[in-house]
Amino acid sequence: ELHHYSKVARDVAIEAGELIRFALSRPKNVEHKGPIDLVTETDKASEATVLSRLRAAFPDHKFIAEESSNGVYDLTDEPTWIVDPIDGTTNFVHGWPECCVCIGLTLNKEPVVGVVYNPTHRDLFYAIKGLGAFWNDRSISVSDNKELSTAIVMSEFGYNRTPHGITQMVTPMTEMMRRGLQAVRMSGSGALDLCYIARGIAEGIYAWGWKPWDYAAASLILREEGGAL
Repeated sequence: ELHHYSKVARDVAIEAGELIRFALSRPKNVEHKGPIDLVTETDKASEATVLSRLRAAFPDHKFIAEESSNGVYDLTDEPTWIVDPIDGTTNFVHGWPECCVCIGLTLNKEPVVGVVYNPTHRDLFYAIKGLGAFWNDRSISVSDNKELSTAIVMSEFGYNRTPHGITQMVTPMTEMMRRGLQAVRMSGSGALDLCYIARGIAEGIYAWGWKPWDYAAASLILREEGGAL
């Protein structure tokens, strides 16, 4: 049954991803959810596509989606699809290609299916609980590197621009660099960051303030390859 859920989610993510790929380099109608927190008509169209397809396939399931939830959600033990129609909306607005569709399924509040699709690179990451994670149908594995001096750590600074918020983000990264960290990278998509760690091309991440749609799908992809959050 989880295989079926995963196949449907992958097909839906690819369909929604085509909307993103088509719109990436075109003019966009941009609205503000906060001073620097953006939403576009493509976020809404992608979410509508994902929800309509999943509801048609699984009418008895529950759904939590970023744009329609308005930040309010109730995660229960029931089968629940958690959707981020575009993770990396700021990137998308600027035409930066690091953005993705995220679709996760939880049972008993735990992710059991995760799909993350970057349509510009056609990178499809997915995982089924207990069966591993994959990138374009290829097996992946986290890095075995344990040394800061040869490590890449991902980070996302989010939307908090208060002095305290900036300090909370910058101080740990500064300390890691003082201890000899080789490199810091910010893709602009937390979900892709987790997938890159699962793929073994980065070793860790420092971020905070995430919502369930930011990590539900990608966290399973990472954990299936031995990563931890």
